[in-house]
Amino acid sequence: MASRIPAGRVVKVAQAAVVASGTGADTHPITVIPLVDGEELCGLEIRCRCGAQAVVDCVYDGPDATAPARTDADVPTTSAPEQEDTP
Repeated sequence: MASRIPAGRVVKVAQAAVVASGTGADTHPITVIPLVDGEELCGLEIRCRCGAQAVVDCVYDGPDATAPARTDADVPTTSAPEQEDTP
C-alpha cells in the first residue's frame, strides 16, 4: 500500500524548480511545480520553456482510490512565478 505525501512535506519556495533537459543546442529548461490539494500532494505540473506542459497525477491506494480521474478543470491553481524567456 502506498502512503500519501502530506502537504506539509512539500516545500514551497518563491522560485519554481528549474531542471535542464536535452543536450547541446536542444536544451530546454523545464519547471516543476508541486500541486497541493488540501492536506496532500496531488500532482506535479511540468512546464517547458517552449510552451509544452504536462501534469503528473499522484495516485494513492486505499479508501480514496475509487475517486474519478481528474480533468484539466480539476487541476489546482499554482502560485509559482512565470518563467522569463532568457537566451
